[in-house]
Amino acid sequence: MNEAEKRRLLRRRRILANQSQRIQSILQEHSEREPALEGLKPASLEDYPSTQDLPPLLEPTPAEATISGYAPEPTSIQIPGQASSHFSAESSPPAADPVLVSSVTDDLQTPLSMSNPMEFWFLWGMFGLGGTAALVSNVSFLAGMPWTLLAFILVASYLIVIDATVSRPRAGSGPMTMLTLALKLGGVREVWLEVVAVSCVKLCLWPAYRSTDFEVHRNWLAITHSLPISQWYTDQTSSWTLDYPPFFAWWEFILSQVAYYFDPDMLVVTHLNHATRSTILFQRLSVIAGDLVLALGVHRCFGGLKRLGHFTTSGLWGVLVLILANGGLLIVDHIHFQYNGFLFGVSLLSLGAMMQSKHLESAFWFCFVLNLKHIYLYCAPVYFVYLLRSYVLQGKNWWRVLSRLIALGTTVIGVFALSFGPWIYHGQMAIVLGRLFPFKRGLCHAYWAPNFWAVYNICDKIVALIGRRLDWFKLSNDHASMTGGLVQEFDHAVLPSVAPLTTFLLSLISMVPSLVHLWRHPRNVLSFLKAVVLCNFGAFLFGWHVHEKAILHVTIPLTIVACLERREAKILMFLSLTAHVSLLPLLYRAQESVLKISIVLFSWVFYIRWYGQRYQNMVRLPLSCWEACYCIGHALVVIFETVIFPCLPLTLQASWPFLPLLLYSEYCALGLLYAWIQLNRSLLFNPAISLK
Repeated sequence: MNEAEKRRLLRRRRILANQSQRIQSILQEHSEREPALEGLKPASLEDYPSTQDLPPLLEPTPAEATISGYAPEPTSIQIPGQASSHFSAESSPPAADPVLVSSVTDDLQTPLSMSNPMEFWFLWGMFGLGGTAALVSNVSFLAGMPWTLLAFILVASYLIVIDATVSRPRAGSGPMTMLTLALKLGGVREVWLEVVAVSCVKLCLWPAYRSTDFEVHRNWLAITHSLPISQWYTDQTSSWTLDYPPFFAWWEFILSQVAYYFDPDMLVVTHLNHATRSTILFQRLSVIAGDLVLALGVHRCFGGLKRLGHFTTSGLWGVLVLILANGGLLIVDHIHFQYNGFLFGVSLLSLGAMMQSKHLESAFWFCFVLNLKHIYLYCAPVYFVYLLRSYVLQGKNWWRVLSRLIALGTTVIGVFALSFGPWIYHGQMAIVLGRLFPFKRGLCHAYWAPNFWAVYNICDKIVALIGRRLDWFKLSNDHASMTGGLVQEFDHAVLPSVAPLTTFLLSLISMVPSLVHLWRHPRNVLSFLKAVVLCNFGAFLFGWHVHEKAILHVTIPLTIVACLERREAKILMFLSLTAHVSLLPLLYRAQESVLKISIVLFSWVFYIRWYGQRYQNMVRLPLSCWEACYCIGHALVVIFETVIFPCLPLTLQASWPFLPLLLYSEYCALGLLYAWIQLNRSLLFNPAISLK
């Protein structure tokens, strides 16, 4: 037996001992409420190989210590009348450390525990202060709102969030809050209590700032409600034409049937910039209602996590909050205004089905979400490779291979035929595709997304500035237009200009390593999830006309991966802060300054708390010195935007109006490029963990 085998065997015995202590504490906790579990005890370690020849204090190497965070393997218990392979009623457990048992029990029973009252009040104070700032900034709007309704919303959200965040009392250890008790007596599951809690917080944000996307979606409601299908993709009454796939148009049509009872005038196509109180209320509520699909998607993914043996039921609380209260989603959906939560919910339904080896169902949900928003097309290569390698080509029976290929093809073609069928019938397929894939908008958005092209553009600007000062070459004024805040095509001054085909090829090249790794490791769900993250990340960094909001397509699925792998959880701690800070320019008004900073801090601190409970024994933040300094640098960027830049001379502000946005783009781009390199390194240069 070599040293590596000795280390693995010793590590396995330690994991089994820890599991034994966990199960014993759970059985003791629930023995009064679950008589069927009374008397059950974890099996001893006598059935496992002897390790007398092992050094008693042999520790794993640093390289081994990073592999998967020593995630416990799934364990079963014996229920009367059922078989069990690891636990029985006759065996005796090893002696358990009471402190360790208490700690593990608290971790399993109260995954959102805020053991330090000062820490809890700090978190709630940040979020409450931000919410108060949003409400105060809209006093004129709230003047016409019934104060009884406002008081109910504020009090309910306060009580529910406290109840959902503070430690859950264990059986017989103390009274619950009246709100939890009432909901329990009413038969409401605690998982949905979490959804209600987060929804109440989101409802408090409805008077806040809203972007032009609010008018975009209102116009789409009017188009789908007032016009026949043949005119949905041809109407140009407003500049905000319908440019999402057909299934999203049908989603708007369904919402418009309910919107009629709030404000019929909002459904008139010619009523541009219509924003009455009823309209605002309905559209805000529609986003919150769409988040119910997000909750279903998280629940489905959690079923996959439990199947892989990495979670207890109580662990769903932390995953729900990490995604439902994701700082990026709060900023983009519930303030700026979009329906990303609804779309991510359908996407997570697909990922969850794949984690449970339900390949056809996963393919169906992916095609469905692809026909809701075509940005998910970047994930198509991952699904193609994984389904072909792990579903179609499994086994040597060619009849079975052919039947699976036909079933998969029928599923995909059926969804697309249902989506585009009406427009194929009307002969408008070319018009629809022209709306979905416009290439006249330029390489970058008005606010440069923090990706590779932001760095490329600034390098071109610096070289051009130096060349102009040294009189190396003369440049026309057209070359300076890329920072003018307009969405248009432009040419670079010195560096080669970038064509859409170039961005497509670079995006595809960035995906190749993860796709090759996925092909070489068939039926490995973890490799599939990582490939989804990396393909989305590559498209964000190298794609054409990328919006800054697209970074959510990296952080949301990476949250699921972080539940499985310690390495990815560490990267997400760094990446999530950078991603959320890059979204702050979306809320440019001074009234939202406290609110947006509070949301980012709350989301990041909560993730740190979750990380400490998911991967125990965290003494300090798992960030290197460079990473910690970079994270601190985000505060300097925010201070420059909110404090320093407004104090500069007006002439300088007029000459450099987009300097704060430029600083956000470039600084966050460096961090995101670093995180992308780390994720690729984690996938390609670490041992593959097979989770089938």
